[in-house]
Amino acid sequence: QFGYQFGGPIRKDRVFFFTSYERNDQQGVLSIQPGTPEFAPLGGVFPSPLAGNQINLRIDSRLHPKHNAFLRYTHDGSRSFGPNANSLLPSGWSRVTNWGDQSLVALTSVLSPTVVNDLRFSYFFFSTPEAAARTEDCPGCVGVGAPRINIPDAGVAFGGQQSSSFVGRRYQ
Repeated sequence: QFGYQFGGPIRKDRVFFFTSYERNDQQGVLSIQPGTPEFAPLGGVFPSPLAGNQINLRIDSRLHPKHNAFLRYTHDGSRSFGPNANSLLPSGWSRVTNWGDQSLVALTSVLSPTVVNDLRFSYFFFSTPEAAARTEDCPGCVGVGAPRINIPDAGVAFGGQQSSSFVGRRYQ
């Protein structure tokens, strides 16, 4: 995990900025043991990686003694490979890629000693596709690319997990 934070004036007493970045690389593993001795050879310790990036940028400006504005952009993105609620063996796990962006522009005006106006516009985008495991995700795993097979009494499920995607946008 690494990153930075940096900020300061662009124009003295008028315009300031702040930016940060964070990278997270987790090389986790999960120990998977099927529920019956007949399927025990399918178990083992399997990689479950997570990689993520977070980026922030903000610029503040004093436009006038009574008017201040700011602009902010935030990005959060990650990739992971791991189990979901309906899988046990890695061939049934999912690859998930999250992507989220938010932008915000604001103008705050002091109209009188008792009246303040705050005007804001925000845009938010989110995407989270989920895909079935591939051989690159789990080399040598039983059932990668095969149809979904579920044996509930043995606590075993492997093969193709469903793919899904969610995309959202919001303007406010």
